[in-house]
Amino acid sequence: MKREDMAQIQPKGIFVGPEHVAEVLTKLRPDWEFLPSVETIGELWDGWMDGSITRDIEAILIVSRLFDHNGEDTSFEELIVSISPYCFIGILNYDPKYKKLATERIEDAAFKIGANSLHYYFIDPKTANVSLESALNEFKQSTDDDIQDTIKVLEGIADEEDVDRADSVNEDEDDDEEDLLDFYDDDEDNEGSGKKGKIIAVTSSKGGPGKSTIACELSTYLSKASKGSIQKQWETEPLKVLLVDMDVRDGQVGFLTGLNKPTIVNLHNEGLTDENIENNIIHQSAMGIDVLLASKRPKHSFSIDPEFYRRLFAKLRKEYDYIILDTSVNYLDPLLAQVCYPIADRIIYVTEPVITSVLSMTRWILEVTNPKNRNGLDIPKTKIGIVINKFQKQDPGDSNNFDPERIKRSAQGIPILSVVPSAPKAIATAANNQSMESLLNIDGIRKTIGRIAKSITGDEYRLP
Repeated sequence: MKREDMAQIQPKGIFVGPEHVAEVLTKLRPDWEFLPSVETIGELWDGWMDGSITRDIEAILIVSRLFDHNGEDTSFEELIVSISPYCFIGILNYDPKYKKLATERIEDAAFKIGANSLHYYFIDPKTANVSLESALNEFKQSTDDDIQDTIKVLEGIADEEDVDRADSVNEDEDDDEEDLLDFYDDDEDNEGSGKKGKIIAVTSSKGGPGKSTIACELSTYLSKASKGSIQKQWETEPLKVLLVDMDVRDGQVGFLTGLNKPTIVNLHNEGLTDENIENNIIHQSAMGIDVLLASKRPKHSFSIDPEFYRRLFAKLRKEYDYIILDTSVNYLDPLLAQVCYPIADRIIYVTEPVITSVLSMTRWILEVTNPKNRNGLDIPKTKIGIVINKFQKQDPGDSNNFDPERIKRSAQGIPILSVVPSAPKAIATAANNQSMESLLNIDGIRKTIGRIAKSITGDEYRLP
């Protein structure tokens, strides 16, 4: 079919605000397909979560009166910082006196999560038609790669072969991943025990939420709880678990486990044979797991290319039931983008109930799950689960309370697997004494880590 014969994609838009304003404003763009308007930002998030509102949207128009100048409700800023890199956002500015404050709050929220590509525009309601057109023209002049598909649709030059939209499914996605795994699993010199171990990537997009702690506790729980499964005669063999430090810039696993060497660099230098792998993996008896360390000096790890890791994990799958990867926070790093995320059977994203961490999580989800031609990593949402760490019991009326519903909305429909309680003193003691296994003696931590473990094993292995 000739390109000129292909149907063009009609831009989709949605209005957030009062219905009587929506009726007037949507008539300004008869060339757009407007979805039914919603009156609140919460309704928009809820619609995206339950699938009743498509994410295939090129433009969001929102009234400025949803901005809370008192700062108690920050959902306005959160929406713009999370979504604006991927679509046009027009703010119908009924409150000019708060424009500067709103801009400062938006820019501040963006700075805190490292967002440097925002596309939002204030629209004068008195001259809405002219003002909107001017903002759209400015948006279309952007050279940011993230929004080129959106610009094509808004300009009326895109068809289905030109772009992947947010809700589009790449039919070859799963096949591509299986092909990658099959290729390395069929390595002729990879003669192992016949296991088909699962890889679990524990990750985050900013430091601080306790990613390495969760990776250590999850690994330890899987190993120790499986021994309980043997005692109960639920299973015949305990789980064999390996924890791999994939944070080549700032690896923490060695510090937390009390192990120093050998490291992945030794294995790389010696060659990828079964004997060398065995010699460079260390058993941590107190935690009941095996460990493969990252180098303490980052420059030594940078020379190891992603291909080495892919071949390594193909071999390790045949020796271990579960391989837990403690990744870095640099999620666009080739090691994560080309190895850890694509080959992982599950990705556990760790966040904490702090606004900067939650906003960063939303940005990570969008970056990682977007299709590749929208500068994403094409990772299916079905592989991801979220863990909220460092959660403190909240007293009613406490001004420091963090609304759990905000986290659910920011999770973009990805399930929350567990909420791990805050225990800073216990964690500091365990880390300082290099006795991370001791944290599982705390009832709240053991139960919540157990929920993560059981979400991973499912019906394949019964844990007590």
